[in-house]
Amino acid sequence: MLARLLRILSGKRKPWAGMVNRDTIVYWEGTRCTTISGEMLSDGVRINVSSIVAWDDSSGELMDEPERQRVLENVKRSLEAQGAKVVES
Repeated sequence: MLARLLRILSGKRKPWAGMVNRDTIVYWEGTRCTTISGEMLSDGVRINVSSIVAWDDSSGELMDEPERQRVLENVKRSLEAQGAKVVES
């Protein structure tokens, strides 16, 4: 996965999110990753909040609401730090 390779090469350890194509956001937190549905807009990024469900490496356990909100806030913060306007849907 391109986002994982970029993260490894950059040595980033703090929460990080980035678009990997026009409709997919990847969020990294430590060694965990989750893939989130989104949409690249002409002036920013739309995050499909309902797609923040589970970590990619989970064995079926779902995120609870506080964890989903934390992930959402970290994704927004990371994308905004990269200059993107973020919209939730």
